[in-house]
Amino acid sequence: MGTVILHGTVVSGVGEGATFTQLDWVKASFEALLGFVPFPGTLNVRLEPSGVAAWKAYRETNGRRVEPASPEFCEARLYPTLIVARDGRQADQVAIVWPLVAGYPDDVLEFVAPVRLRDVLSLQDGVQLTILLPS
Repeated sequence: MGTVILHGTVVSGVGEGATFTQLDWVKASFEALLGFVPFPGTLNVRLEPSGVAAWKAYRETNGRRVEPASPEFCEARLYPTLIVARDGRQADQVAIVWPLVAGYPDDVLEFVAPVRLRDVLSLQDGVQLTILLPS
């Protein structure tokens, strides 16, 4: 399987990503698995409907496991990726965080990076991105 290409639109999240990404055990896990400490917060992207099946298949065979530090948190998977803004700017030190919780929407991806992606890529809600998932 080659690179999986997905498309999506930047959307606002509920604001929980900033708190989660700054927990000591999360920062340590992300640094060990990805090589960077995440910027406080996540970038949320809603996938185009045509990409949801490909994302579901990809996440079944890939990902790096993040074990929760306590029972009040869920397990998650990390998927290193590359995102490209419509103006061609790229962010390659990026990963999708996929929480393993019942009912989490299949069409919303949360991205972490060592920088604020909205600033680096000049993103705002409604901007379209291309997501490249390595095989």
